[in-house]
Amino acid sequence: MFKVKDFANIRDERQRDNYRLAEIANLKGEHKNINPKAMDRLVAWTGHSRARLIEEANANELVSKLLSYCTAINASRQGTKDEAYVINGIANVLKKHNIAISNLATDELVPIKNGDILPRAQAKKYFSKNELLKSFDFAGKIADHNVDILGFAKVCIGQGGHQDNVYMETTALLEWVQKHGVATTLYVVLVDGLTDGALNKYKNLKSNYNLKKVFIGNHIEFQDYMIQEYGKQ
Repeated sequence: MFKVKDFANIRDERQRDNYRLAEIANLKGEHKNINPKAMDRLVAWTGHSRARLIEEANANELVSKLLSYCTAINASRQGTKDEAYVINGIANVLKKHNIAISNLATDELVPIKNGDILPRAQAKKYFSKNELLKSFDFAGKIADHNVDILGFAKVCIGQGGHQDNVYMETTALLEWVQKHGVATTLYVVLVDGLTDGALNKYKNLKSNYNLKKVFIGNHIEFQDYMIQEYGKQ
């Protein structure tokens, strides 16, 4: 089960993951999952070649840790959003159950009030701005059940207007699903970083709209639901 311990410090968790990935890459002499410019700076500063640094890292755990610390990708500068990090973590768990989900590019799939789903660039040519809803954040397929997945994901940190916006976006999406939802598609609203009370406010929306093919909850509840309902036993 993929779990984020503390959403208030999610970037710290992502950074620790980056350190681990960099250490693995360095020990194997691979170029992926490291910052190449940081490695070049380290080579220039130490006066030792990359090959020599990797050799020392393989021989000494402390050197290995320090090398990963110096060459890891900086989480705060990654293009990957916190939501994308969560979806990637969930995807790694669900793929074991023949359930595939992946992040969508920004504005790749935008629901239109008339029921269409289009890339935003294309939708803007034919529809006014107020006819376009928030884009879906991830999509997927439950192959064994022939069910598609379209999802909206949000990490809410702190109180105030941001949460209000997310709630309004969720309400608009559920209204759209009620009118235009497809029976063979599971629509997911994934909201994390909320208190139980605040999350229940979102869950209550499902009953308000009498929707069956909709899941609303946090990333742990979503994994439990998918495995129990659709996973390989």
